Amino acid sequence: SGRVLRFLQHETLAMTGIDIDADNVAWCAENLPFAQFAPVPLLPPTELPPGAFDLAIAVSVVTHLSEEAHLSWLAELARVIRPGGHALITKLGDGGAARLRLGEGEHQIFAASGFVDRPDLVMEGLIGDATYYRDTFHSDDYVRRNWGAHFEVLDILTAHVGSQDLVVLRRR
Repeated sequence: SGRVLRFLQHETLAMTGIDIDADNVAWCAENLPFAQFAPVPLLPPTELPPGAFDLAIAVSVVTHLSEEAHLSWLAELARVIRPGGHALITKLGDGGAARLRLGEGEHQIFAASGFVDRPDLVMEGLIGDATYYRDTFHSDDYVRRNWGAHFEVLDILTAHVGSQDLVVLRRR
């Protein structure tokens, strides 16, 4: 639905929205004429050109991807963002873990590894791959350790987007 992009409309900025849901992409193309839209596969690569973007915004995206999938998407973002460009990505951290009620075993895993992955029962069966859509949680330490391959972590703003933390990254 272009829930973030619709608030960023500006006549001098070129904007592109992507989604794995072709129906959402079609709706956006029809209703948000100030931007371009493209469907993308569940996993990278995309057909987007390398280094084409100054900024990428992903709200409530990595919060629903397995470890393998979100790390693949981070690498793809690094490919399409120019060196020195930025990414704003939300994650579920301690606050999200409390709000979504991690179980005792999940809290132990979160404390030990900084990452918890569990099925998202609300979205179960709504896309072709029943295992794709998840509820995932990332500690700040996990982000600093694992997202730094392609990006410098500039800041992590706790509960900045609802109950999600906003991670501010700069492309290396």
